[in-house]
Amino acid sequence: MPATDDQTKGTNEDVYSRIAHDSISERQASTLLRKASVPRFKLEVRSAFGWTDLDDDLNISSPKRRDLEAHQKSLPRLPIPDLQKTCDLLLQSCEAVLTPEEFEKTKAVTTEFRKPGGDGEKLQHMLQQFDQAEGPNAVPSWLEPWWDAAYVKPRDPIAINVNYFFCWEDDPKPANNNQIGRAASLLEGAVEFLVGMRSGNWSLDTERGKPLCMSQYRRVFCASRIPKPKRDVVVTYSKNKPSPESPSFCSKTTTYVDEDPTHVVVMYRNRFFWFDVIKDNQRLEIGAVEAALAKIKKKCDDDPQTSKAPPVGVFTAANRDDWAACYEKMCNADAANKHNFELIHRAIIVVVLEDIAPADDNEFSRLICHGTGTNRWFDKHCMIVCANGRAGINFEHSVGDGATTLRVVDEMYEYSKSHTNPVPSAHDAYVVETHELHWSITDELRQGIIKSYSVFKQAIMMNETASLHFSDFGGSFIKHSGFSPDAFTQVALQLTYYGIFGELTGTYEAASTRQFLHGRTETVRSCTKEVHDFCTAVLQTPLLSTQKARTHLFDLLKKATEAHVGFMRQAKQGHGVDRHLFGLKMMSAVESNYESRPGTAEGTHKSEEGGHRLGAAFFNDAGVSKSSRWVLSTSHCGSPSLRLFGFGPVVIGGFGIGYMIKNNSISFNVTSKYYNNTTSSKLFVLQLQRALFQLQSIVLSHPSNLEAQESTTLAFVHPTNMTQIDADWSETQLWDTVFGY
Repeated sequence: MPATDDQTKGTNEDVYSRIAHDSISERQASTLLRKASVPRFKLEVRSAFGWTDLDDDLNISSPKRRDLEAHQKSLPRLPIPDLQKTCDLLLQSCEAVLTPEEFEKTKAVTTEFRKPGGDGEKLQHMLQQFDQAEGPNAVPSWLEPWWDAAYVKPRDPIAINVNYFFCWEDDPKPANNNQIGRAASLLEGAVEFLVGMRSGNWSLDTERGKPLCMSQYRRVFCASRIPKPKRDVVVTYSKNKPSPESPSFCSKTTTYVDEDPTHVVVMYRNRFFWFDVIKDNQRLEIGAVEAALAKIKKKCDDDPQTSKAPPVGVFTAANRDDWAACYEKMCNADAANKHNFELIHRAIIVVVLEDIAPADDNEFSRLICHGTGTNRWFDKHCMIVCANGRAGINFEHSVGDGATTLRVVDEMYEYSKSHTNPVPSAHDAYVVETHELHWSITDELRQGIIKSYSVFKQAIMMNETASLHFSDFGGSFIKHSGFSPDAFTQVALQLTYYGIFGELTGTYEAASTRQFLHGRTETVRSCTKEVHDFCTAVLQTPLLSTQKARTHLFDLLKKATEAHVGFMRQAKQGHGVDRHLFGLKMMSAVESNYESRPGTAEGTHKSEEGGHRLGAAFFNDAGVSKSSRWVLSTSHCGSPSLRLFGFGPVVIGGFGIGYMIKNNSISFNVTSKYYNNTTSSKLFVLQLQRALFQLQSIVLSHPSNLEAQESTTLAFVHPTNMTQIDADWSETQLWDTVFGY
């Protein structure tokens, strides 16, 4: 018989540790894990965006140390999909979302767009020419300039709407779950990662033996978003910056500064401090980091003026143009303000100490997602540690995606739990110089702070969050039942929505495209005709009515999950629908001078009134727009180090759903805006539990799962005080012995 979880636990953890530290080969790891009887899904929980569900072969993607330049140069460019195939996939995805009348109109518009010599072919040719440009107009990826702009040009607040967050599990050693000790150990993990990256002593990412793009790591630390009118800018501080001759690394939408910062910024009760955590290319001892954080906390707690500290951080939660205007006014008001901003921009990371101790996961996720908006700096990654030691991180999204930051938070957590924090009494042995940032706030700026807080308070009140830790089954049950865990979970989300609203809707799941140079993400359109057929049948068919009904539902579920896996595979290969259509739409805008060509000045005029804009009828079609209105915005980003993962909804009346699939559980974080009585995260979570149980029932009620199982010993005390009964006895023996028949 296979080893039990308890029997293999120690062996498994040893193998995972050796894999993580690259001390064994991929082949050796595979052999050890098979001997340890480790379920394959154990390896999948570290995935992001569901990539591990595409292959049934055990194939560990162990990071390999190799030359970074060679690694990047080996990456293929992001492909431009075939126009006809993209149009076919679009129409497939529209069938479940549109009414028959809407679908016929969209089909006709798409036929016109894709015809030989039509607007689609013209735009396709323009996009291919742009992708092949050389010299100063060359870009690492045809998508990157416009995709980066899609993050930094919108003027809506980025808190809740754009940034995403991770919540770590507690440290397994209870003694380490005090606020200062937890903050210090996690910060040490971040600095350790950065020092290794700067020195080249780090492992490069691969997936099933294929290299993954490392360009996003350059913007994980020492990077900042800076508010500007109409369009923000991103600045990265690094001496190891890419040269103009190295398109493998160089992003034209990021400004690089030749500097390796050594300090972090700490926020506590709206006061700002900084101190160095790297000296002579070595990180500070953990005891010294603890001493510095404890010193800052004590200073604020003992100072009666702390309550009067201006909550400058709330500006980063404001409308971007409003924040840009206040940013400029603050720089002009006092040179000290400008210096403070520069220190924050250059910092490795922002460490936020919270004086709130969240009592449950809903409060925990709300605190890491947005808090009150004051003791935060949303323009930069913020590591947030609560008063009870619970910790999370809020990521500014323009600089990278969860597939990259997942590794960073994993390594921070693994590092932190492997170290025992010194006792507080040992802090006196360290002398660490800390510095406070003092702000000059005019009456006009003070009114700006009040306005920003008032507006963001309304946003917080409009945002509803509900978490679900579903522990009745997880990835192991799903995988052993013959389904992709990610696809199975996506079908559960569709069934949930269908059960509430009686229809399906546009659904986005992120798939990583880091196997390509400067790859980011592609959309998996999870709402398919196969899903629609399944959801309709579930609500119309009594589950246990007949064996035929049970088999029918099981088969429909299988088809729905397989359709999802197919869309995921194509998306990861760069052959999805939405990034391609986005590129074609941007080329249409460039051709009509609605939008500037990347690398040139902004467009200055629009086409003449009544002039033809290539593809206008297609891009403005109601059905095309409806199919890409992401009412369900979802993402799978799981890891054993994480407890929660989430983000806000992307449309009014929509839901933002981050989920993590583990061996024996699935965790969800659902956000929504109070829009009407049915757009409720709490209601969605309740219906989601029901949907998961429905799917489990369909799997277990399949005839192959209802067959008699191998007998086991059954011991119980009969109401008539008979002795224990052995279930291995034959039925005749039972009746003869117990009842005297």
